[in-house]
Amino acid sequence: MILEYAITMVDPKSVNLLFTASTTKGQFTKSDVMAALGILQSRCPFGLSLTLAKYQKDKSSRERALSILKQECNASIPYYVRKKSAKKLNIVIHTICNLVINDYSRTADTVILPCRCRGRGLVNGNVCSRCNGNGIRKISSAKIYNLMIRILDIEKTAWVRYWKPFYDELIAKCEVAESEAAKEFKKITD
Repeated sequence: MILEYAITMVDPKSVNLLFTASTTKGQFTKSDVMAALGILQSRCPFGLSLTLAKYQKDKSSRERALSILKQECNASIPYYVRKKSAKKLNIVIHTICNLVINDYSRTADTVILPCRCRGRGLVNGNVCSRCNGNGIRKISSAKIYNLMIRILDIEKTAWVRYWKPFYDELIAKCEVAESEAAKEFKKITD
């Protein structure tokens, strides 16, 4: 079973979903899905929290994902970034993790869509070059830089050389965590 579908089974946004009483292979009751999500929560808490924050816009899951990402960030922060943010390290970690979670959890139904494909991923039948076909254009590096310089005095070259790769690494950690959660959920339900 696909994790995104399971989330809609447990907390549907439409009333057209039908549940069966059978628990044969491929058919799950709401209780089966909730149990599988509970197992997934114990095995992949970060990935499930990210998925819930992304697709359900769940604030408690977002806060849980933010907390886990802060721990990951604190453990893997590059030396230069740690040295540069010395006294403001906690504020810097909180801000950059917030930006990562906000950027990562954007979906096609997010209120502001700056992409010309209007969330479809296609322009004139071709994959949209601005969003790579996912319908969401990433927050630009310049916007993130402008937010970060309000906290710290960061030169543009230092941003490009040290900070932006670190930001991209945190986004990649989110992508890996969500895909691991999806794989684990598939294992649980198969």
